[in-house]
Amino acid sequence: MPDSAVLPHPPRISRAWIIIAWIVAGIAMSYVIERVPLTRTQEARVLVGAREMLGEPPERWLIPQANGEPRLRKPPLAYWLSAASYQVFGYGVTQGRVPAMLSAWLTLAFTYLIGKRLFEARSGLYAAGCLFGSWLFFKYALLAETDGLVMCQMTVAAYALIRANEDHSSSTRWLYLTAVMAALMALTKGPPAGYVVLMVIALDVIGGRLGRGRWRTSLAWRSIRSGAVLLAVAIALPWYLYALRHADGGQLTDDLSNSMRGGLGHSGYFWEYLPMLLIALAPWTIAWLVAGGRSLAVLAGRDRAASDTGARRSLLQLYCWGGGILLPLLLWGNKQIHYLLPLIPPMMITTGWLLRGAVTVMAQPSSKRGSLRGAVRWILIVMLILAAASIPLPLFVGPRDAPGASSTHLKAVAAMAFTAAMLVVFSVVLKKFRLVETTIIAFIAALVILVAGWLPALEAHTPRTIAAELRTRFPSGVFVFRSRASLPICAEMGQVIPVLDEFDLAIATDDELARAWLVCIDTTGDAAPLPDGYREVTSIQDGSNRITIWVIDGDAAEKASADVPH
Repeated sequence: MPDSAVLPHPPRISRAWIIIAWIVAGIAMSYVIERVPLTRTQEARVLVGAREMLGEPPERWLIPQANGEPRLRKPPLAYWLSAASYQVFGYGVTQGRVPAMLSAWLTLAFTYLIGKRLFEARSGLYAAGCLFGSWLFFKYALLAETDGLVMCQMTVAAYALIRANEDHSSSTRWLYLTAVMAALMALTKGPPAGYVVLMVIALDVIGGRLGRGRWRTSLAWRSIRSGAVLLAVAIALPWYLYALRHADGGQLTDDLSNSMRGGLGHSGYFWEYLPMLLIALAPWTIAWLVAGGRSLAVLAGRDRAASDTGARRSLLQLYCWGGGILLPLLLWGNKQIHYLLPLIPPMMITTGWLLRGAVTVMAQPSSKRGSLRGAVRWILIVMLILAAASIPLPLFVGPRDAPGASSTHLKAVAAMAFTAAMLVVFSVVLKKFRLVETTIIAFIAALVILVAGWLPALEAHTPRTIAAELRTRFPSGVFVFRSRASLPICAEMGQVIPVLDEFDLAIATDDELARAWLVCIDTTGDAAPLPDGYREVTSIQDGSNRITIWVIDGDAAEKASADVPH
């Protein structure tokens, strides 16, 4: 529903160029997932659990384990996808992230399709570009976690619901697609499947289909009558019934109860999501705030021209989508920034709608633009081009895990120089921007993105580098953890590493194990020495955590030590 009465149509964008841009985005993301280090325990749980499904009895695929312990606090779809990726590409952190990357890539495509359907193609393209250049998307969507998958599933479900809401004659197939996505959300994370239900209700409310005489045309009734609801239940319910009957099935309900109450240090007030959103949308925060202001003006009827062209109806559907996600997040106990991932696509579509208007106005002669409005829209279009230009930034930045680690700063400078050069090229081609100002803005924004989004990639010691050092120094080692496991290290080591308490460590000095090369990895941060018979080999500072490596100080260990390069 393009708002053609408000703005003239710019030149049509070739479909081939859109497909090429999407492919380039996929190539960039596939390169990034290899360079970003594994640091989050949430991601490591999925990667470790998926690895431990391989070659195991079928029950292991239904009851996942992480480092040998049952893991039923989350449904298993994320584990299944990473395990399938391992079977195709082999084991590795990068291979385990492939399903997440493909989900993020698919989200870009459906963001474009929704923007195109609600407004027009250029709005959809800008929305996908804004999403691709946003901080939260690149920070979390490419990790092997559940929120990126939910983002993709909800975006596809929103597209299907918008189609079903507009076209009653062919709504059944779109309702079936919605049902499948809702079921997959239930198998990915559980409660987020409710986002779909809330969006259905909201669309029915704004369409006036819940009143007397019209309820038979509502999306809710059509979903029930067509069997879409039964389809969703048939896909998701069997696993839940099986898991709850398992001896460890209580983990599932315990985690749900804990998350609702806001336990494990993640509780917060509803207003705490406001600053999180401002960070999540960077560098598009200002653009989205302006877009939100204009959209509210349209919804309030103060922008009559936009309302008359269907923009009001399109924006209402976007608000139904975003509201169905934001409302339960505000009421839910746990508050974490990555929970906002499914909310970013509708917000970026609103931003793309605004930026499309800014680009069109900038293409008009200067005499037709007001000075103040022109200045605001000039800033917005610079931000748009900046996002496109800063896409290659992650390609230059990676962990300092090689002998050439001292070149990291040079890589950062090269990334910012590349971004600035891209802005210069755009400026020359479009002949719409002054080079000095845009180059300075590009340099500063690239620096902000580098510090805020990619600081973890600059850590000197990561689980990847620690695992490499352990394998090099102790190639025949038998590894154990002291009291607490580090799942990122387990994922990088590619093996189950037992957890021993102080008593078990003391027993482990028996002759049978002393003849092996027993290596104790201490991630507790406890400075207390291990039981008699152990000596500290090295200590590694992993961010704010201190990891200490201990070995048995016996004859067998001394002999093995002489053969291992240090």
